[in-house]
Amino acid sequence: MLERKQMVKMSDIAEEAGVSIVTVSNALSGKKGVSDEMRAEIQKIAEKLGYEPHLKGKKQNQIQKIHYIGVLISERYVVQANSFYMEIYRKIVAAGQEKQLFCCLEILKTSAELEMQMPDLLGNTMLEGIIVIGGIKPPYIKKLKKSAKIPFVCVDFLENIPDVDFIISDGYQGTFLLTEQLISMGHKDIAFVGTIRATTSINDRYMGFQKAMLQAGISVRKEWVIPDRKMYDLNVEVEIPFQLWKDSDCDMPTAYVCNCDLTAAMLIEKLEERGFSVPEDVSVTGFDHYLLPEMKGKKLTTYSVNIEKMAEESVKKICKAIENSEEKKGLKILSGELIEGETIRAIKPY
Repeated sequence: MLERKQMVKMSDIAEEAGVSIVTVSNALSGKKGVSDEMRAEIQKIAEKLGYEPHLKGKKQNQIQKIHYIGVLISERYVVQANSFYMEIYRKIVAAGQEKQLFCCLEILKTSAELEMQMPDLLGNTMLEGIIVIGGIKPPYIKKLKKSAKIPFVCVDFLENIPDVDFIISDGYQGTFLLTEQLISMGHKDIAFVGTIRATTSINDRYMGFQKAMLQAGISVRKEWVIPDRKMYDLNVEVEIPFQLWKDSDCDMPTAYVCNCDLTAAMLIEKLEERGFSVPEDVSVTGFDHYLLPEMKGKKLTTYSVNIEKMAEESVKKICKAIENSEEKKGLKILSGELIEGETIRAIKPY
């Protein structure tokens, strides 16, 4: 192996990696045409050999060092083929390329989380930080933080854990706006669909729903808070827990506020199975504005989460924490946008 004092060339890296110099150049400059696996391998070899690029017009202290971070996602959030959290991960990888940030992904098994088994990525001695995407229980996060002893950034969930950066979408305000919109259209019998306490993001959205109802002087009916998952289940599944048929005279909601777009899609399917049309018979809203903007030709009314901004802030926070361990940690709330679709309609007040 070449000594660090010796000037390392791209040809040295190419020879050890068994690729062309062009491939090495593209990998280290963040250009397309190189697989993630090959880029990671080349970056590791460059780091090992002590490669220091000589870029025209840049001083030595302006050259960015390659940073290695772990990304941890609970398996219960990635069972769908197009997971919202996997999309956040992909955006983090893209945002990290400009800052010479290499991401190592690990899917945390539910059994490992329950049994407090630490992830394999901690075995990587080059790891400088960890980004956790989606809710993981506080005891596990606290043990992970203590075991790793490196900077943390937690994305799309919030817990009371000191000296950790948290980045979340504004679920509270977003669901408040969606519920307020329904109320302004004459709806009073409104249900919330989401398992309370399953995740902090669902809790925030439920609290936004409650605020809008309270502000309008409308009581939240206990039986109209409908779960969409079990606490540690891997699947989202909506079951309407009361008798609801179009030809019956039963008391029923005129609108449903769902904690995410996937839940909204499943609910609409269940309603249609029982003879209801959306929005002609009942209104439905989602949250995220991801993957399901249109269902059966209808655009879903939802609240858009800025995934790119969330990824950019995650990369910015972890880089600052790596470069300065004394950097102040805290909460970053990212606003979104209410998307007016075709799954809600006004009704006559009564």
